[in-house]
Amino acid sequence: MPLLSIVIPAYNTEPYLAECLDSVIDQGGDNFEIVIVDDCSTDNSGVLADEYAAKYEHVQVLHHGTNLGVSVSRNDGIREAQGDFVLFLDSDDRLFEGAFDALRGTLENEPNTDVVVCRVISQHGEYSNAYMFDGAATTIKDPDAYLLHLNRDNFHPECCWHYAIRRSFLVENGLFFLDVKIAEDQEFVARLLCEMQSFALCPGEFYWYRERDHSLKKSMDIEASLSLIQVADSLCEFSKSRQFSQTRQEFLRLRIQHALSLFSARLIMHEPDEVPLLSKLVGKFERNSDTLVEGFDREHINFSVGSDGFESSLNGYREILAGDLLDKIGQYKFEDLYLYCTGLIGKATARILTSNGIPITGVLDDNQTLAGQSMGDIDISASDILDRKSTEELEKTLIIVCNQKVMLFERIRKNLKKRYGNSLQIVHNFF
Repeated sequence: MPLLSIVIPAYNTEPYLAECLDSVIDQGGDNFEIVIVDDCSTDNSGVLADEYAAKYEHVQVLHHGTNLGVSVSRNDGIREAQGDFVLFLDSDDRLFEGAFDALRGTLENEPNTDVVVCRVISQHGEYSNAYMFDGAATTIKDPDAYLLHLNRDNFHPECCWHYAIRRSFLVENGLFFLDVKIAEDQEFVARLLCEMQSFALCPGEFYWYRERDHSLKKSMDIEASLSLIQVADSLCEFSKSRQFSQTRQEFLRLRIQHALSLFSARLIMHEPDEVPLLSKLVGKFERNSDTLVEGFDREHINFSVGSDGFESSLNGYREILAGDLLDKIGQYKFEDLYLYCTGLIGKATARILTSNGIPITGVLDDNQTLAGQSMGDIDISASDILDRKSTEELEKTLIIVCNQKVMLFERIRKNLKKRYGNSLQIVHNFF
């Protein structure tokens, strides 16, 4: 029986699959297996996977006859895996050299652990889970104390490839993926970390994440948006079925709130004629209406459900979210307006502003590779474009920082103030 099973769901990632597989095989040793689940790819991903299986005896391929989605693919991989520990690797990402050596060393030092947290770095360096290894976290051994650390920053530990997990722990706790279009790992990881009784941190660079423009999480269709409601509803049910500590309950509350915040931003992005259908679908989850309403509520904005339930609520909530942003910036006098960050929150913020006739000068992002590109019709620049402005111009500039976390906003605000003094006007928008 191998120590490690690497489960790789693959769907139309032929340009990246060989690099992904080579990054595992090149780790060396023979105490691992690779389980590739080809989800009915229409390119040559399945053919390439079969070529690797023919060449390497510790590579096997499962082929789906129809496209079933990443959740089913990962679940099939868990069931097929023979290793003591399961790792999830997306077929367009890769492992760093020496990743397995570091993991094996961690398991030798912590032989009874159920969950190992591994370090992730993204293609452009913007995304990482460094906070999970931050400061005092490296000395924490108690799972509740570790979750308390995550709660303090409302960190989102939501990607399943952060973790190496004992397979018996997965099976015994029924830890399989919810079959939804997006955010399946948000739900999975929330349950994983609440169930864990032991954990360890694996030092060193482990996982390299590729940011792609056409990934499923960026899909804006109704099914994708509804996935976030399904995730929140599933976590509500999970919370009710367990007697967790206050820390774990708070962790789940934050995860539910995060899913609904992302849904709220996506709600802004939907066309008005899509909202009635979306409202009707959301209405199916009224069994947890109290918890869902609490999750929708945020600073001085309350989500209310009418007498006919959720079906009439989303349009009103959409208008409240837009009105809150307009009221917020209405307190400032400015000639130039920049959005800071290009993600979903930035796009939803831009949608509100442009639909209300408020021009946006540009978008700022710390990802240098995005400079010169555009978000819709809005140019993206590095933040140092503000260097060109005089003090007088800076005083007439408003920056809207678009992200979900107060602590991240405070860091961005502090950095901007340090660089440009108190000239800039800076506000935070979140959903």
